[in-house]
Amino acid sequence: ETLALGLKPGFRAYTLEVNETSGVGSLLRPGNRVDVLTKLDSEKRQVTSFVFQNLQILATGQRLDWGREPPKSQRSNNDNANGEYGTVTLAVTPEQAETLMNLEGHPLRLVLRGTGDEEILSVPSQSESEILSKLGHFAPSGRRSIEIIRGGSK
Repeated sequence: ETLALGLKPGFRAYTLEVNETSGVGSLLRPGNRVDVLTKLDSEKRQVTSFVFQNLQILATGQRLDWGREPPKSQRSNNDNANGEYGTVTLAVTPEQAETLMNLEGHPLRLVLRGTGDEEILSVPSQSESEILSKLGHFAPSGRRSIEIIRGGSK
């Protein structure tokens, strides 16, 4: 089996280096679909944004399909028999490959999609200040105090 057989016309295989966090805890498998999220720093603000949505995973490490482990001789140093891997290969268009290449050096995070979830959502980029302003949104306003009662008196 070769990686090229899994590519549809017009697509390319693009490999990203991942770790336990950026690679969804080493729980991704070929055939899964993911979104790619990044955080960019500009001169004026820090922005979190979805780069791409609904990309197909072609390989995790050297594994091309669900059921079979690659022979030990074909495993890289970043892969082991426990299903852990150091790279994920995605099916992307040439334009998507260029974008991912331009984002090298910026943190990229893969976000696993549920089976059958192929909807593309319009998710606006958010700055750090926009995200922080939402964190206390559901907290009640006003100051709270704690009343301490010792021995039956306040």
